[in-house]
Amino acid sequence: MLRKTKFFLQLFIVIIFLILNAAPSLSQAGAFDLFAVSDMAAVFEDGYDCPPPERAIDVFGIRGEYISAQCVIKATGELQNVTVSVSFIKNEDTGISLPDDAVSWNFVGGIFIEKNTPNLKQTDLLRPAPAWFPDYLSEERELSIKKGNYKAVWLTIKIPRNAQAGKYSGTVSVNTGQGNASIPLHLTIYPLTMPYERNLYVTMWYTTGKFDKYHDVKEPYSYG
Repeated sequence: MLRKTKFFLQLFIVIIFLILNAAPSLSQAGAFDLFAVSDMAAVFEDGYDCPPPERAIDVFGIRGEYISAQCVIKATGELQNVTVSVSFIKNEDTGISLPDDAVSWNFVGGIFIEKNTPNLKQTDLLRPAPAWFPDYLSEERELSIKKGNYKAVWLTIKIPRNAQAGKYSGTVSVNTGQGNASIPLHLTIYPLTMPYERNLYVTMWYTTGKFDKYHDVKEPYSYG
């Protein structure tokens, strides 16, 4: 009898351990969930096609580079006085922190789109209109979020040119009148430095005909 009791007790402990480790990959604060998504993802306020949540913000870059990241507040209750703070970002080996202004944040604001661009395939649309589309980095430092809504937080990370290569870590915290939550931020800085000289230029509405004219190309060339 004693052996059976011991066996079931051990089994119970294992089950509890598995349940805890299978918990959702997000930080919870009662009235909201906080999780990371790719900075390439469009986060709609109604949660439309929201990417799967990630446990932490993981980014990398080189010295002298600006990089971005994104996390999301999902309101499971009415939220007031919502603001964001970022801890010191410290080198995991030396404990040296990046400058205070290395990480800045903005709420992502939305604009209402009544109609999609005409003559596009449905599969080419980010989503059907009418809808609120994430569009700009807001200057608001505090806001409210309605129950059921999502609000993206955009992070801009400026890697100093003299930063030591290595792994850095810190936390991004969301503070509200209904509770607080944090998510880890992991940054890897590689031992490379962005040159001062810029060689990349961007042009819109580019055509091969303009390329021919600019470079005075008379002979046929391959598109391959």
